[in-house]
Amino acid sequence: MRKLTAKDVTFTVTLEPEDLEVRGHFMSGDPEYEEQDRALEDRIIEAANRGDVEAWCCITVKATYTIGDDTFEGSDHLGACSFLEPFEHEGEVHSIQRQIDDTVDGHGMREQALDDLNAEIKRQRAAARKLLRQTA
Repeated sequence: MRKLTAKDVTFTVTLEPEDLEVRGHFMSGDPEYEEQDRALEDRIIEAANRGDVEAWCCITVKATYTIGDDTFEGSDHLGACSFLEPFEHEGEVHSIQRQIDDTVDGHGMREQALDDLNAEIKRQRAAARKLLRQTA
């Protein structure tokens, strides 16, 4: 079987609350910015406590392929992500969704999920071949 490509699969992107502590993830290490860093952490914690998942989350990208009754899946994960609010950069507004999409694209998460899917199919095919040899 040929390797699947992005055209063959369905990608989904989901956010889940992050279990890691916020404190320490946004510290620049520069004493000059310590107050600013702590204020950012406070804002993230407040937003997460309000239930804003985007404020402190893990991103999961899944690549799914279905053939007949069988569904195969590969995934990639990225933790310690924070998307607090839209911002403007070079005259362009970056919505929270755009920031998420940029993060997914910038980290090659769809490609990694697709690679994981292809590896999973290869593992399952090898296991099926082994089982068929043992039962023949």
